[in-house]
Amino acid sequence: MLHSQHRVEVDDLAKLYQVGADSIRKDLQYLAKKGLCKRVYGGALEGDDPQLVKTYLESRGLSAAFLDEKPVSAHDKSPDEAHEPGTFFSQMMSFPRHVYDRLNEDDTVRQMDAAMQAAAEAQATEAQAGASPNFSLGHISEQDDPEQDEGRKLVAQRAYYEINDGDSIFLDLSRTNIEIAKLLAQGSKRTIVTTNMLDVIKILSTAPHITTLAIGGLLNIDLNGFVGSSTISLLEPLLFSKAFIGVGAINLQNQAVTASDVDSGSVKEKVIHNASYKFLLANKEKFGREQNYRFASITDFSAIITDSNDPVILEELQRMGTPVLRA
Repeated sequence: MLHSQHRVEVDDLAKLYQVGADSIRKDLQYLAKKGLCKRVYGGALEGDDPQLVKTYLESRGLSAAFLDEKPVSAHDKSPDEAHEPGTFFSQMMSFPRHVYDRLNEDDTVRQMDAAMQAAAEAQATEAQAGASPNFSLGHISEQDDPEQDEGRKLVAQRAYYEINDGDSIFLDLSRTNIEIAKLLAQGSKRTIVTTNMLDVIKILSTAPHITTLAIGGLLNIDLNGFVGSSTISLLEPLLFSKAFIGVGAINLQNQAVTASDVDSGSVKEKVIHNASYKFLLANKEKFGREQNYRFASITDFSAIITDSNDPVILEELQRMGTPVLRA
């Protein structure tokens, strides 16, 4: 398929062979190590040297004419072929304990713990007084809307599909990231999650298979998380394999990805810089809005995950060249 089409997509191959996307990624990584293809986000490109493909096929007892034949399903392979070794995300990552201990000794982390305790006590006081606790996301969110909630869940489910065992990911201040955190807590993927959001910390605190690193800084009660220059400083040495970034609004006309304020937008900007793959989380209501602070352009992202079915929006995103992952 690479030889005839010059590019293949992970999702298409997974459907064709009726296997999981992780298996396809491992196979492509295995082929890439042999120089038979070049890995790109979402799939692979044909390798530079066709002779390598011929040599590889001959080593497997296949003729070069095989290139023109229909691909063989994984179900038709021999057991040895079906389980050919792959290395993409094959080894679990373990978070260095000594680093975690040092972070726990940091004054900022102690300050964060104290802030979370104070927030919990405030909620308890409100509950005892008969008030309804409301400590979640403040002005980061609009009035609860069942349709938007459903859209966020769909986007979160598609984002969860992009997370693999061993990933080191960042979840920023976003209601959609709350849904991703729930999926991670309920699932079995062993990951390292760094976040500046109190809701995400709370959800993941009881998930033993998740290593959670909380980034401190200035606690913004309205945003229910940590922002500002101190948060950005703490992020400086940290690198992430994948970052999932929430957005306040998207303007397709000028490709602007915006947040409601400088503090949260600056943190998002730093995370994007430190991540290998950056995913923009955008339920359909985010398009066509306007907010104050532009922290990125659509083309800064590896892919955009959305539940939008608007052909105009999808066509414009395709024109920009940023892959769209449909929720």
